[in-house]
Amino acid sequence: MPKQKRFYRKKIAMRGLLFFAGVEMEITVRNISITGILIEVHPNDHVRSVQDIFEAINNATTHTDIYLPDLRLAGEAEIVWAEGEAQAGTVLIGLEFKSISYDVDNLVYKRKAYRKALTAPGRIVLQGRHYTFMTRNVSVEGLMAYIPEHLTLQIGEVGDFVFDKLSLRGQIRVVWFEYDQAGGTVLGLQYVNMENLKVVGIPRFAQ
Repeated sequence: MPKQKRFYRKKIAMRGLLFFAGVEMEITVRNISITGILIEVHPNDHVRSVQDIFEAINNATTHTDIYLPDLRLAGEAEIVWAEGEAQAGTVLIGLEFKSISYDVDNLVYKRKAYRKALTAPGRIVLQGRHYTFMTRNVSVEGLMAYIPEHLTLQIGEVGDFVFDKLSLRGQIRVVWFEYDQAGGTVLGLQYVNMENLKVVGIPRFAQ
């Protein structure tokens, strides 16, 4: 991948986590700018060389998730280039920020697991009625969904749901809800009984 013109990058050395090709792995951040970061990945069971990065990109996507605890920053980034370091035996990856949340220790991590911004439709049955919802974010523990109707609900209600985007189906519990100015309902939903216990494609990044 060709290197692109970059903004000023500040040299830095800190640890972080990368979720790539369905696997969480430790990284070292070498420098950072307002648009992205340069990270170093040490050889592990999933990435032994830069060729593993290229193969994973060809089979899936250039997008990945990152978590930098020292900066309280987490979200989605895109791989724009990668190369191997012969002497160190590591892989360098240039990432461009796409959807980043700041101050995650105070906000996202009160929920104990990283929530990935994801907008996709799903279906749910509550109080015997069928609704189509649109997700706002998804985690390994639950999801935030929006239904463009005013629902009268109770905390703790359980309903059946299907979310084709991540091949999820089973039961889900209402843990909180609120109404917006348009008359719709935003719901915090927690997985209860799942046909597929593993939520593929979403990192945990839990503390």
